[in-house]
Amino acid sequence: MAKKPDNAFGTLDELKRAPRVPEGNKQLTVIIPEGIVAELKARGAGNGETLRTTVLRALRKDGYSVTDDDLVDRRAQAGKERSATYFRGKR
Repeated sequence: MAKKPDNAFGTLDELKRAPRVPEGNKQLTVIIPEGIVAELKARGAGNGETLRTTVLRALRKDGYSVTDDDLVDRRAQAGKERSATYFRGKR
């Protein structure tokens, strides 16, 4: 079978094998009222942060042990890692 073409994030096969949730994290799916989701998104957008960060800040405010490292926006880091993998393979 022919190798699928490379794209900005690596080959399609590599993408399929890549973990969807970063190591040390767990994905959590909850069903909450639409209005609360809208408020969370609006507050996050107003602060320039992700929904994940907004929720973690609220949890920390309520006494959960959320660290400053937990609040780091991982989107930029994930993009750097994908780019490094892609360009390493191009050389």
